[in-house]
Amino acid sequence: MTFRIHPLRRSPAWLALLAMPALLLMAMPAIAPAQDAPAAIDLRPDWQVGQTARYEIWSHRQRRTTMSMGGESHEVNVTMVTEGEVTWTVDRVNDDGSATCTMVLDWLSMTVTDNEGGQQIIDSRRGSGDVPAMHQALQAMAGQPVRFEIASDGSVDSVAGVNTIRQRTEAEPMAPEDRDFVRSATELALLIAAPDNANPGQTWQTRHAWSHEAGTMHYNIRHTLNDVGEVEGIPVATVYSEAQLELEVDDADMPPDAPPIDIRMTQGSRQGQVIFDLQRREAVGRNSLEQTTIEVTVRMPEQTLRQRIDETIQGQALRISEE
Repeated sequence: MTFRIHPLRRSPAWLALLAMPALLLMAMPAIAPAQDAPAAIDLRPDWQVGQTARYEIWSHRQRRTTMSMGGESHEVNVTMVTEGEVTWTVDRVNDDGSATCTMVLDWLSMTVTDNEGGQQIIDSRRGSGDVPAMHQALQAMAGQPVRFEIASDGSVDSVAGVNTIRQRTEAEPMAPEDRDFVRSATELALLIAAPDNANPGQTWQTRHAWSHEAGTMHYNIRHTLNDVGEVEGIPVATVYSEAQLELEVDDADMPPDAPPIDIRMTQGSRQGQVIFDLQRREAVGRNSLEQTTIEVTVRMPEQTLRQRIDETIQGQALRISEE
């Protein structure tokens, strides 16, 4: 599968770098060598006040659930495609390189397709959606500014504005958490904890803990500066990342009389790529591929229910305008 891109809004050079399966990231076409490129480069943020970038975001989530009990089995396949546009603005830059930035989710849509080909469409730009609670949650997020305090290394120190969104969200299970927006920011314009004197081949590590339906997913990510060069005259760096994932299960909300449940992730990996604009010090585009297998065992008095959940998530963020 390939990442979907609107060709009329993309130049051929950027398409060659970003319109490809995440599995082929290491085999991507080479960037044109930069003229008089320095021996080492600074990958830390160096934003300007008022700098604004608008991104198109897209993800494709494929989940296959196989259930077996009493000698019978059943398979359910669900696909969710998410699309939207996000604006990132630099409000303040401090002497130490830290900054205050605002992110606005301009609009977001989700299309869920089931086994039979039936679809449910939820779009924040519409007056109603096929899943009312989810539609209301998207509308609560759309257009609401969320402010981040960004450290000099690009990591997020704090976030403000999520409580307003939570208060506007009528269905509590649909209400986002602070770390949901921290993840959104981390996977948009930022390059986290990169060195200030990097050479191609240099690596660094980051650790993240993001929300998951079963608890918390831990990402220990190894980043590698692949190359430094130019695309259409813009100096860029390409950064590749890979990680093994760990699932921390949270069963605190399980009712006390629930049968014993065992949840474990037997496989989890993630690959990603970032094209980083060295002039504006922000991501031009990024894509990722995440694959997990989770096995659930429910032991009831007379029989055992087993579930295997195989999930593949492709994601992309692409800068579509800048000021």
